[in-house]
Amino acid sequence: MGGVIIGLIVMRYASSVLLEQVFAFMMLVISAQMFFTGNDFKIVEHASRWLIHGVAPLFIGTLSTMLGLTGGSFTTPVLTSFGYPIHRSIAVATAGGFFISLIGALGSAINGLGVPGRAEYALGFIDLTALVFMAPAIMLMAPWGVKLANSLSQKRLRKIFSIFLFLVALDMLRSLYL
Repeated sequence: MGGVIIGLIVMRYASSVLLEQVFAFMMLVISAQMFFTGNDFKIVEHASRWLIHGVAPLFIGTLSTMLGLTGGSFTTPVLTSFGYPIHRSIAVATAGGFFISLIGALGSAINGLGVPGRAEYALGFIDLTALVFMAPAIMLMAPWGVKLANSLSQKRLRKIFSIFLFLVALDMLRSLYL
């Protein structure tokens, strides 16, 4: 929760271009780390509890909220770098993402109240039109995604996840600079 609150404060005062640049850079770094390292890659051999339960969640909550993410893009590579299997990392990211999303959405709604230039049907910084159209598709496809992820090897899942993050970063860079 602390990271989400910090992220909301930063998000309120940072420019959208800066947030997009940070997003693209972070996605490139994470995709490269996951693509070019194997399942046995670890930043530390034995991560201490304060790192896993204190520093990492603060970092993940802050960046995820600033960039409008649920946390999975950061939680999964961080946990795999601490030696967690990718399937377990994705499961933890999914559970943590719920709380990051819930608190982040509430803060984004409050942060964006009265800010000019928002979407026509918005609650703060939350575009309600996008929510209405995306939520059903996400709920329908999530079980399929879990089944697919569980059918893949750790190596293949890491590669697919890293390629996805790389494509997201490229699209963000394209929108920023082209």
